[in-house]
Amino acid sequence: GCFSLPIRCAHIGLIFVFCLLLFGAFCSYWSLTSMIHAARKSKEKDYSRIVKESLGKVPATILDSIMVIYIFGVLISYQVVIYSLIGRVFYELFQSNNYKDFEEYEKKIWNTNSYKFPVMFGVSLVLLPLCLLKDLSKMRFTSMIGIMALSYAILVIIIESPFFFIHYLNNVYKKDDSSTHANFYNIKPAFKNDLYVFQCFATVFYCFTCHIGAFPVYKTLKNNTVRRINKVF
Repeated sequence: GCFSLPIRCAHIGLIFVFCLLLFGAFCSYWSLTSMIHAARKSKEKDYSRIVKESLGKVPATILDSIMVIYIFGVLISYQVVIYSLIGRVFYELFQSNNYKDFEEYEKKIWNTNSYKFPVMFGVSLVLLPLCLLKDLSKMRFTSMIGIMALSYAILVIIIESPFFFIHYLNNVYKKDDSSTHANFYNIKPAFKNDLYVFQCFATVFYCFTCHIGAFPVYKTLKNNTVRRINKVF
């Protein structure tokens, strides 16, 4: 979600994306705090049961279906991303001298069944125990790894950006060709044929989607007062 934001800025403009980020943050925080208030009043600590108490059986069933599809999709996407990442690491360490680029290596070697199925199965063996954890407090220290990973990503982007910009000016940008121009303040492409506005909404709200994880955190906090859970959010 975070790494997809720059291309969204190019698609619909920096100001529009910034406004969407503020809107997404507000919606996320407001809905999460509303859920916790509902949980405290109903004495329930389960997402689906609170929806059932508040809105009825049918919305709760729809929610359960959406969560199953969403989590399944997320796990599949994680496997794809991890598989591509491992392939890139193998290429840089062992195969970079034997092939023209990673795309050639991926097509001829990495993206074949002899590599694909063993690696994906290995990734599943790592993901499965994490999915079966009943007490989320065992994962409390991993949030620091996430912060470190994001900090590292930010550092790399800051260091690498000038080199990418110079490459863009020297190899892509053409003064007389507007299709090569990057205008971060132009919102017109958002509403043209490709309708980038919908893709941007999806990306921004994906960045803020943590509702499924809210109740496991709420249940495992030793002192789960509203003030403390708000700090977590």
